[in-house]
Amino acid sequence: MNQRSIKINQAVASVSVLNGTDNKLHNNSSLSELDNVKLDSTSLLPGDDSDLKERILFLEKSLSEAKDKFYQLGYNEGKNDGMKELDIISEKQSIIINEALSKLNVEYEKAIDKLAEPMVNLSIKIAEKIISDDLSKKEDI
Repeated sequence: MNQRSIKINQAVASVSVLNGTDNKLHNNSSLSELDNVKLDSTSLLPGDDSDLKERILFLEKSLSEAKDKFYQLGYNEGKNDGMKELDIISEKQSIIINEALSKLNVEYEKAIDKLAEPMVNLSIKIAEKIISDDLSKKEDI
């Protein structure tokens, strides 16, 4: 009733067994007592009966799909982050432009106020000159 369980994950070229009773290593030629050894095939993939090429194709396809999926997820995340950053920058620039426009309007009003009196004085002098010239022409007649 001394049964052993061996799990194989790859192809096996040779087998050596350490006997539990005498602790001696036995190779293929002296393994007649292994008739009662049970082999359990283990695999991480579905379909343990499929050959290695099918498993490789399955893994390559799964890897490619995962790569594409995560690439798209990363692209979308980067795009969304970029759009958020662009909105923040655009909002800041809009605030700066509006502040500059307000300052320019204030400066314009100040400039107009400063020039109002000289413009009135200039207008009066021009009017005086026109009237003076007009009167001098009438006197000549």
